[in-house]
Amino acid sequence: MLLLGSWASTFKMAGPKWRFELYYFDFAFGALVASLLVAFTFGSMGDELSFSDNVLIAGKRQLAFALAAGIVFNLANMLLLAGVSIVGMAVAFPISLGLGLIIDTIIKQLMSKAVNATFAYGSAGLVLAAIVVAALAASAVAKKAVTAASPVTGARNTNVKSASSGGAMKGVIVCIVSGILMAGSSPLVSMAQDGGSELGVGAYALMVFFTVGILFSTMIFNLYFINLPVHGQALELGDYLKGGLGQHLLGILGGILWCAGMIAGLVTVVGSAATLVSPAISYALSHGGAVVSILLGLLIWREFKGASGKATVFGLLTLLFLAGALAMIALAPGAAPAAVVAPAL
Repeated sequence: MLLLGSWASTFKMAGPKWRFELYYFDFAFGALVASLLVAFTFGSMGDELSFSDNVLIAGKRQLAFALAAGIVFNLANMLLLAGVSIVGMAVAFPISLGLGLIIDTIIKQLMSKAVNATFAYGSAGLVLAAIVVAALAASAVAKKAVTAASPVTGARNTNVKSASSGGAMKGVIVCIVSGILMAGSSPLVSMAQDGGSELGVGAYALMVFFTVGILFSTMIFNLYFINLPVHGQALELGDYLKGGLGQHLLGILGGILWCAGMIAGLVTVVGSAATLVSPAISYALSHGGAVVSILLGLLIWREFKGASGKATVFGLLTLLFLAGALAMIALAPGAAPAAVVAPAL
């Protein structure tokens, strides 16, 4: 939960001039390297099926599903980071991951009745409330930016207002699309796992093929984002080489932190018997990364600094609604939704 909620801070640390499109090349590389290192160390120890054996035994279709899941998730994650660059972590994460959680929970409830209906729909309602107030927080911050940009005389600058409001709305829409894609990658992961059968892909093999899909698709998706950016001016591929060593290392570190968090979540639900925990608790905590990101955005990065008190109230309400929803999932009677890759799936 801590890793999945904090990895985007490395993007913030890289500075406002280092665009998410450039950061993401290093992120994807770091994630793949981390998954390979873990697969050939922890994934090859003990009495359980090793990473190499799992790859040999797993069905080709299941491996293809793992690769496809990484591609779909990657587009969602890139849009999430685009949202962070527009509206900040405290708004982007709860909207994107929250919407993914709503869709995933409801689908699993309708298909398998895996969770008590009251808890399932109650938690979905709380997450929806968190998304709404997060969007209101973004709007409040944008309005404050307009006020700061207006002349001292108090005259209204309509051009600035239009641009700022449009930027906040664009950020919210980008995060909503990201959340839908997050949920869309969940079935692919479930098909890759194949219900834990012999042909299914284990935790370490899943992450390797998942991150291969991430790195491969980054090279394709970034051609679009660089030439037709979600936010800001168009870039050139050569701009990546203009980054400093620290900026590149931060991107790699971000990928490593994210990958470590994903693997930690996976081994608690599809690992050996010694690592298994309650699916409900694992599902809730893995999605709790959004709570961590809100706290970091509010307390460390001060994303609402200078905004009205209303924006801060909305931010705190987002935190409370989301934490309440996750608590309902964790405490729901009966089995939890089939837990898969964290945080968004």
